[in-house]
Amino acid sequence: MLEPTFIEALCEPFLGNTRVAAVAGTLVFASAPEIIASAGIQIHRNGVALDRLLGQARSDHDVEPVFGASGGAVAYRREAFLEVGGFPEHFFMYLEDVDLAFRLQLAGWDALWQPAAVARHAYSASAVEGSTFKRKLIARNRVWLLARCLPTALLRSNAASLALHDLLAVGYGLLRDRPAALGRAEAIARLAPRWCERRAIAPDDGDIERVAAWLEPAISPLELRRLRRITGRLARSG
Repeated sequence: MLEPTFIEALCEPFLGNTRVAAVAGTLVFASAPEIIASAGIQIHRNGVALDRLLGQARSDHDVEPVFGASGGAVAYRREAFLEVGGFPEHFFMYLEDVDLAFRLQLAGWDALWQPAAVARHAYSASAVEGSTFKRKLIARNRVWLLARCLPTALLRSNAASLALHDLLAVGYGLLRDRPAALGRAEAIARLAPRWCERRAIAPDDGDIERVAAWLEPAISPLELRRLRRITGRLARSG
């Protein structure tokens, strides 16, 4: 459900900012509208993409730059959206908005968060939070996202962090989260076309500093677990 003036607020940051490709609205939990579900996308050095300010209380903020926008509440500049190819259809669900955010950043476009554009979100209503379906898609699409969009220099400089995250995830998957392990296996089995796509998306001679500046320190498994508990609790209560 959109709060009053959502559309007007979401469109306002485009005015006079010709390099703004995306404006992220503020998603709040339908079950707890005082708690933020997403204020744009943040990306970590171990390849984990998360909703910014997830679990934090709503408060006064100004419009500010972000890496990208959650697909749940966003407006795109048509020119930019078409220039970089829109959403990757083969992802189907999950991380397709992160993939698009990468491509927009690599193409030199900006993204902003508009705190005043608020929408109440029934979290994971389509796939159900914690479901086998969702866990498998997220695991698969993470591998494809990194193969397509993370420039080679950043793959190399963050290789240890990326590998550690996936080794831990696979180990946990084999013990307790089989869908995540299966998702990664599917991604690897169908990796070749995704790897070929990176030639156009993240060329080796591109400006990687723009993306590198957005990479936050690797997030720990304990922090990820804490955030998942928040989303699980608020999704169930909604």
